[in-house]
Amino acid sequence: MDDLPLVTFADATLLHDGRRVFLNTTWSIRAGEHWAILGPNGSGKSVLAKALWDGVPVVGGTVSWPLAESALAGTGRAGTRSAQGWQPSGTSPSSCVHHVSFDDQARRIARYSSYLQGRYESLEDERAPTVAQALAARHGASPPDGRRAAPPPLEGLLGRLGLAHTVDRPVSRLSNGELRKYLIVEALLPRPLLLVLEEPMQGLDRRSRHRLGRLLGTVARLGVTLVVVTSRERDIPRMVRQVLHVDGDRVVSLDPRGPRGSPTPKRSPGSGVGLSLEGVIAASDERKRRRQLVVELRNVTVRAAKTLVLDRVSWRIREGESWALTGPNGSGKTTLLSLIVGDHPQAYANDVRLFGHRRGDGQSIWEIRERVGHVSPELQAHFPGSMTVTEAILSGFFDGLGAVGDGSPGQREALKRWEGALGLSGVADRSFASLSDGQKRLVLLA
Repeated sequence: MDDLPLVTFADATLLHDGRRVFLNTTWSIRAGEHWAILGPNGSGKSVLAKALWDGVPVVGGTVSWPLAESALAGTGRAGTRSAQGWQPSGTSPSSCVHHVSFDDQARRIARYSSYLQGRYESLEDERAPTVAQALAARHGASPPDGRRAAPPPLEGLLGRLGLAHTVDRPVSRLSNGELRKYLIVEALLPRPLLLVLEEPMQGLDRRSRHRLGRLLGTVARLGVTLVVVTSRERDIPRMVRQVLHVDGDRVVSLDPRGPRGSPTPKRSPGSGVGLSLEGVIAASDERKRRRQLVVELRNVTVRAAKTLVLDRVSWRIREGESWALTGPNGSGKTTLLSLIVGDHPQAYANDVRLFGHRRGDGQSIWEIRERVGHVSPELQAHFPGSMTVTEAILSGFFDGLGAVGDGSPGQREALKRWEGALGLSGVADRSFASLSDGQKRLVLLA
């Protein structure tokens, strides 16, 4: 049984958003063989990764999980996913293949926050378990081969990722970086045969990236096979020695030499983003001269239950200034920005001024958003997935989340310029939900 692959693609063709992709792909992953799926935004990385846990339809060839099915069923029979559908041998492969993706993070945000501003409402916390409560259900899970060996100690995993102080905090109160680390801990507890991580380093501070890299090295030595999905070669962990390059919804090359020193394949025509904003954003000399205050926070204090999140913070931003807001995961960065963009209800209990108006003086959230654009995991999680890229970008001209309008000739001209500048022209008619995570962020940016 040890000679059986974990996952095998045999001339497999996948179906995504009504399109046949990764035509006739052949690929195999064996236990202890750690892989990276590497490619630019929109290359199809996430779609291929979903096939590893039976997350997309197979319309040609087969995708099978021989070792996982043999271990679970104890019969030596291999489970197969083919164009004829799932042919079971006792259980689904998802029992042995665990994953942490942006879709997982978005679903978790939406589960505990039923609307965009819900993350900051105290009533929403009542629906969310604490970190300890949520992980307790995973702690006693059996390993895939049925043994009752204890999974890695919960306290040890939390401590190694810097989450020990969050055990009594509602999951809904975790920062975006903390939530990402929490999902990794949750996926590790049952000791899967195969762990798929989509952009695991994204959103983590420097110390957390170092901690995660060391933890993944330990996990790999304990027998968990890793597949890391990333667009950045520098984010491939050290133990990974196999790289599958993808672009244009196809496998470009399989590199057995590992990520270090191996050339990155050239991108297909039209892939990625060649960013040029010349003529898209018009500079205003008048604004540069005025340098008026656009944001002013005066001794702002924010609490979440008994936790002091921000303590007497003052900040001024003038027209034409560019700022970088930095800090470790859980330091309050997102909370601070939520006061500015209008999401946080405690803005009304503090002295927060936008464009010379104090919050609470009669301006609605949507009036503020006509003048303040933002991109966040919360916005992405709650954005209507059925809207096309064109509709989503045009909605930025109107009040409300995902509001749809035809747009004036000038607005539609601006739309075309933004689609071209951000490399979105080729996906203009696709639904927001069908896009890769990187493409979704570009749409929200536009």
